Amino acid sequence: MSWEDVNHFWTGVKSVPRGLYRFGDYLGRITGFRDYQCGSVVLDDYYQNQAVEETKYTYLMMKYILTHKEAKNLFFQYIKEYAGENKAYLSGRLLAGPVLGLVSRNPVISLGSTIGDISYKNHDINLFARKIILGY
Repeated sequence: MSWEDVNHFWTGVKSVPRGLYRFGDYLGRITGFRDYQCGSVVLDDYYQNQAVEETKYTYLMMKYILTHKEAKNLFFQYIKEYAGENKAYLSGRLLAGPVLGLVSRNPVISLGSTIGDISYKNHDINLFARKIILGY
């Protein structure tokens, strides 16, 4: 194992807490708590609406992938290629989640971290592309 692989492994380990933070951020936005914290309820629940749109976007995108053979094949091909190119990172990530879950006695840490990363990525996706998929 090279030093680069070791570095990628530890990057994967460090990504789990970051994903959990992002999951907490998503929960704060979807429940409206972020709007309460920021006083943006005056702005018509800006953060909550943003999180609802991200959730709809994720759902519609996954629905499309799972119901269209070509999209599903491309999606799984991408995952296979990504996994092949990022073995050390994924090893660190997939090992750290369950270990943190055992230590904290909270089995959903790995899932929460992954959901957090998905919500974060969808938060960053171009608003134009998101509106095309959502249809408005």
